[in-house]
Amino acid sequence: MGNKAQTAKPDPKEVAKEQKKVVRGAQRKLTREVTNIDRNEKKTLAEIKKMAEKGQHGPAKILSKDVARQRQQKNQYLMMGS
Repeated sequence: MGNKAQTAKPDPKEVAKEQKKVVRGAQRKLTREVTNIDRNEKKTLAEIKKMAEKGQHGPAKILSKDVARQRQQKNQYLMMGS
């Protein structure tokens, strides 16, 4: 009457393998995001130093707040990855 392929339960080893694959992919994605945030933070810090040397303290202050947000975001990603 019914098709065995539709009623059969998936193999637990296959399910575990698929879940492990998804977790590894998510961890790699988080690692890439953290790397990108680090790269952007370094660029922003260099830009802040240039602005401070020119005496543009207002925009430098705004960028420094952006760096603080980036660091918080990086910490959140690191917490998600652990």
